[in-house]
Amino acid sequence: MCGIFLGEEANEEIIELVGNRGRDFQNTIHYKNLVLFSSVLAIRGEVKQPVVDDDFIFLYNGEIYNDSKSDTVFIKNTIKEVLEKFQTNTINIVEIASEIYQEINKYENELALVVLLGDFIVFFKDDMGRKSLGFDSKFFQISSVGYQNEIDNLYIYIYNLKDTKTQKIKKRSFLTSFYHENFHRIADFVGEKYNFLKYEKNIKNELEETINLPGFNNLMLESTTRNRTNLLDFDNLILESTRKRLIGGDLVVLFSGGIDSNIVTLYLLLTSKSTQKIFLINSSFGNSIDRKNSEESYKRFKDLFPRRCIFLIKLDLDINEMKLRQEYLKRLIYPKTSKMDLNIAAILHYASKEASKYSKVCYLGSGADEIFCGYNKYKEDVSFRDKMLFDIFTNSYHNTTRDDRCISDNNIEPRFIFLDSKILELSFCVEDEKIKNKNILRELLCKYNLEDLAGFKKKAMQFGSGLYKIEKEIYSNKEK
Repeated sequence: MCGIFLGEEANEEIIELVGNRGRDFQNTIHYKNLVLFSSVLAIRGEVKQPVVDDDFIFLYNGEIYNDSKSDTVFIKNTIKEVLEKFQTNTINIVEIASEIYQEINKYENELALVVLLGDFIVFFKDDMGRKSLGFDSKFFQISSVGYQNEIDNLYIYIYNLKDTKTQKIKKRSFLTSFYHENFHRIADFVGEKYNFLKYEKNIKNELEETINLPGFNNLMLESTTRNRTNLLDFDNLILESTRKRLIGGDLVVLFSGGIDSNIVTLYLLLTSKSTQKIFLINSSFGNSIDRKNSEESYKRFKDLFPRRCIFLIKLDLDINEMKLRQEYLKRLIYPKTSKMDLNIAAILHYASKEASKYSKVCYLGSGADEIFCGYNKYKEDVSFRDKMLFDIFTNSYHNTTRDDRCISDNNIEPRFIFLDSKILELSFCVEDEKIKNKNILRELLCKYNLEDLAGFKKKAMQFGSGLYKIEKEIYSNKEK
């Protein structure tokens, strides 16, 4: 995992935040009138960034799940091969940018990438937007933290250093085409308040001005039809998703003891080696619902896997510490500003700080509510599938990038088992009644003899942790 900063000026406040994301190696270089800074959390060996080649420079954060021993080497070779194909002629920058994305996107990935090619800067996130990356355009700047504009994960961006204009290219993939083809279903929910759909005036964001490259088939794949799916399909895909994201050392779960974190823990136990320890980090206040659920769930896992080393770490949140760190957390979650965002950020930030004592990677259940119909607002709503699609469509802006920022600040990488493209694609095929109330996840717990955990009710993080009870003691001013 890494932190990314590129700007016309060195913003020391943001660079400090970017530096917290990777403390194994940090480096600053200059290119033309730009300052480039990268911080590296070395998970698979030491890799130095920014990566400088004769024809390009790139900054990268994330994971690509292929057979390559080094993501950085894979990206470097990919860019070289694409440039060779186009004879390093950046007059074809649109095709070059699209092909770099296409080659990387052949593999499951969760990443943010910035590539400097002559007078152009190409930047994008993975299709589900799991890594934090945004930009400012008054003084051009791209960074992992402290930005104004969220990058839309459905597009590739190209910034021209000469005319200072930014161009958007529509990505070509199953997920992005599915979103575009179904945008009419969620258009009424978008409204004016979603800043991630707003861009500066010099950015071409009208759909009629986006560039559709030749050869793109806009027909929906047959798998989008809601055919009958069975439990085994999801079982296999969650096993596969977990194996992809598995590390070799100790494993750490941000653990509420609810349905989502229990599934994550279960599949880590099913896919990891018997010698790997698993630490379950529960951050909450006193005798909260999450604390009780975590204790009950922990006991069941110990019963079911008696030979595994499983530890429940109970972290009691400190009101005074949260008061002292409130302004810092506000900087960290920006451009998110609501009290709910601040509450969630606080819980995840302190849990991940504890988690960093045991590993450089932590696992959590983000995305389960959106993909498996977990929110209470979906109940008794005839248009709940459209609202689910909207929440999936906006998950990067609303949740994932915020979570990435507040967790990664502790020099630890978050990995999201449910936010896997194959799992998401299959969820589109599930019948309405079958997907409600996380029934699929509950059935999976029953399949593995955890019936007593399958009945836990959904509780929002700030309620389950008990944070909502002492909000007034923490917040001195009125956030909305």
